[in-house]
Amino acid sequence: MTSKNFPYRLRQRPGDDSALGRYKFNMPSSDAIYLHDTPRKDLFSRKNRALSSGCVRVEKSDELATLLLNEVGWNETRKQNTLASKQTTSVRLRANTLFTYIMLPLG
Repeated sequence: MTSKNFPYRLRQRPGDDSALGRYKFNMPSSDAIYLHDTPRKDLFSRKNRALSSGCVRVEKSDELATLLLNEVGWNETRKQNTLASKQTTSVRLRANTLFTYIMLPLG
């Protein structure tokens, strides 16, 4: 079975229990890599954290979302109301934001 002959589309609903958490930060990537929240905050305290399928979990995703949303005029009330709606909401930033991701080998 391949994606070409699988006649269904599977999608997880947005919300606090979503595998991606409450936030997904899209960015241009030929490998479909993006930043996202996680409902499993406890994973950040583990020694072995190589648990992702290629994307990057953001420990302080709420702070990152606030920082980015403030740049486009959102306030905390608007952010919280949007989260409470449990509707997928895309927000386009005014300018490109530079993220530097550094992987360090351990051990």
